[in-house]
Amino acid sequence: MMAVSQQLFIVLTPGRLQWCVMRLPDPRRACSASTIRTYPVGMEELIRVVEEVVQSLFRWTLTHAGESEVRAVRKTRVFGFENDVTVRLTPAGSSGASTNTWAELESATRVGRWDLGQNERNLKELLAAIERRLTAES
Repeated sequence: MMAVSQQLFIVLTPGRLQWCVMRLPDPRRACSASTIRTYPVGMEELIRVVEEVVQSLFRWTLTHAGESEVRAVRKTRVFGFENDVTVRLTPAGSSGASTNTWAELESATRVGRWDLGQNERNLKELLAAIERRLTAES
């Protein structure tokens, strides 16, 4: 077996003129999770809500808050592994009376090859907290 790139490899069979190219799984995808949501609020309000939610959650630390992106670190309970969580916001225009914002959320493990579902749990925890905060404010 001869490595060609990070994503592809070639298998050569001795004695025959045969080869195949197969796509390898992205190593970051085995230990990450992502989702996209649309919220019926403006981008400035959603950035504010995400910042407040991250600061209020246990084991979460806000590391960066910009005009269209919020980054945080979430430590796991048992060994204290750190997962990087990123929320990217994009204005989605308006539908009638409300302004919409797309939120792309991603959680990725810093160490290890598998996250045992922790990144998905991180996103569920963050999404539930955002929903609670938005419904409490309306």
